[in-house]
Amino acid sequence: MEYAKITIDPTLLTYVVQALGRVPESLYDLQKIRNLSCGGRPVCQELTDPLKGTLPERLEIVRGDFSVIGKMSRLKKLAISAMPVKDFSFLTTLTIDFLAGNIDDIRGKDVQWRRAFAIAATAILGEGKLAYMLSLSGFISYYVVCSECENCDEEMEVGYFELSERMKKAKAPSGKWDGRSLEDVRLWLPNLFRLLEDEEGEELLSYYFGTYVCPECGKKMPVLTGMEAYYFGE
Repeated sequence: MEYAKITIDPTLLTYVVQALGRVPESLYDLQKIRNLSCGGRPVCQELTDPLKGTLPERLEIVRGDFSVIGKMSRLKKLAISAMPVKDFSFLTTLTIDFLAGNIDDIRGKDVQWRRAFAIAATAILGEGKLAYMLSLSGFISYYVVCSECENCDEEMEVGYFELSERMKKAKAPSGKWDGRSLEDVRLWLPNLFRLLEDEEGEELLSYYFGTYVCPECGKKMPVLTGMEAYYFGE
């Protein structure tokens, strides 16, 4: 098969998004898609659009390769071909173009699906560490470790703790996302949640981008700094 005749099917992106939305159980899971920007082989798949149909039994992203794992009877129905690519910037373009072209369908999904989509898109668009923390905390908890006294605070959970007692939300971004620039995640990610019509998610996201005051020593720091220490600290 001549590589020059192989094209990347845009539905590839939807599978990446759903896979990350379903199984972001560890940093390694999110690193699988990040590996695509460092090397590896994307796969061109002619499959049912998951916005309109169902996924194969399992989709697994493996070290820069896309592999579909399931019953052989189903796998035989899938047209899968590997294509070596050096420039993986197309994933960013595909993500943004997919969002623009399918926004009404995405908005029609339930809020948890839309939120999972936003987390997956965050990873694909270069914010893997943030996506990992959003995935593990689930917009429910804000566990932090103080950078000053190393106090581990696991009390801040939505519905069980008044978040405003220790955290101050970030202000909503004044500017609108142009749909292309990815320089400032604090600008484009809240706008993405707004675009997906997830008001609650946007509200909870503002705490992630906010500030935290340690109840033990009074140290004030970015919430994400404390969360990084919690999830990535030794």
